[in-house]
Amino acid sequence: LKDMLNESINSYKKVIELDPSSVVAYNNLAWIYAVKMRGKLEDALKLAEKAKELAPNSPSVIDTLGWIYYLNGKYDKATSELETAVKGATWNPRIRYHLGMAYYKKGHHRDALAEMERVLKISTTFPEAEDARELIEKIIANKIKGTESNISR
Repeated sequence: LKDMLNESINSYKKVIELDPSSVVAYNNLAWIYAVKMRGKLEDALKLAEKAKELAPNSPSVIDTLGWIYYLNGKYDKATSELETAVKGATWNPRIRYHLGMAYYKKGHHRDALAEMERVLKISTTFPEAEDARELIEKIIANKIKGTESNISR
């Protein structure tokens, strides 16, 4: 897989060299750097920003940028971008999942819960479906614990 990953990276770099307006190449290379490689988040961010410059209304491009902000711990920026991406692709479970995760990291647990429930109504089999279920359980368990501690006071 490492060889295939390097081959993909080299291919996307070559596409960018040959066609500097290739949104797909910028976006996909940004995603690979952000999700598959350590220490490449800054490079990923630059590529994602370039992709958004080229395709400012593309939900998948905006999602990539938002997720990179999330991975960088910039949850306010992540939430802003991901809310925009969801508006353009309300049916996309992965984008909604990313938004739910950003809400959760910001401490907006009610919004995170609502987003994760929407995600699972759209698809129960997308790659992060199990993670979405676990987050729902975690939020509900924490809500119950919080209620129990308030009752015992």
